[in-house]
Amino acid sequence: MLESSTVRTVIQAGLVAVMCGLACCGDSAPRAGQAASTDANDPVLDGLRDELERLLTEVARGNDAAARQRAANLALPDAPVWMTETFGDAGQALAAEYAPLAATLPRFVETARGLVRAGQNAIVVERFTNATDPAATGYQAAALARMQSPVPLFSARFTTRRDGGPPAVFHMWSFVIIDGRFRWIGKLRALAATAPSVDGRDVLELRVRDRAALERRRSNAAQGD
Repeated sequence: MLESSTVRTVIQAGLVAVMCGLACCGDSAPRAGQAASTDANDPVLDGLRDELERLLTEVARGNDAAARQRAANLALPDAPVWMTETFGDAGQALAAEYAPLAATLPRFVETARGLVRAGQNAIVVERFTNATDPAATGYQAAALARMQSPVPLFSARFTTRRDGGPPAVFHMWSFVIIDGRFRWIGKLRALAATAPSVDGRDVLELRVRDRAALERRRSNAAQGD
């Protein structure tokens, strides 16, 4: 990712394997004024932001039980049915991938505690509806392209509130709206037969625009050798 040298991700020790299923381990912040998916005063985006802010508030107050319940409530109520209705034949594989990840949602409270301590309590929510959106991750673009019953995908990035310097970013994705409630559906990695890797990292976790820029940089560097 382009900003990897300036962006840090807060993940509690011992939960890296679990939380990498929830979030992108290193991510770029949304570009101010360039993403229609982050429109201010959008009640839908505000809804997800408010839900996650309530979770952080419970953590900050030490109400871990309430925070874990909020996190658990983000899980899909019937993943096999929803995945199959949305993705057709790929649904069963996606549901199998999702089940163990959904079970870890209450443990997100541990990571949320780290985010609160680090001051990463500004939440930026984005909506993605088009598989060609350069601000979507590679997995989000793939999911939007494969949907048989299209629905918007949402991302939540927990960032720092500060005026100067690059923000720290923790990216939790993807969310959907089901029966009026936000549900976390994960990265949907099963949609990619083989995840492409650059320098040991899964580039489908990057925004499409960041992956393209990374590949250009690598190409230019190779030509200069």
